[in-house]
Amino acid sequence: MSERKLKAQCIEKNISFEELSQVLGMSKSTFYRKLSNDTFTVKDIRKMSEYLNWTGDTMLYVFFPKEAV
Repeated sequence: MSERKLKAQCIEKNISFEELSQVLGMSKSTFYRKLSNDTFTVKDIRKMSEYLNWTGDTMLYVFFPKEAV
C-alpha cells in the first residue's frame, strides 16, 4: 500500500483521513496504525473504494502498486 497515493487521492476528493476513519467505523488512531502497518482488511479497502468512488484500477494503484504496474 502507498500511504502517499492514498493521501493524494483523499486530497483530490477533499476527504480527510479523519473522515475516512469515521467511514470505516474506527478511531483516528486505529486508522493511522493500520496505515503505518499496512494492515487494512479487504473489508476496509472495499469501504474506502466505495466511499472514494474508485475504479478497480485506482484501488490497485493505491493498495497494490507493484502488482498494478
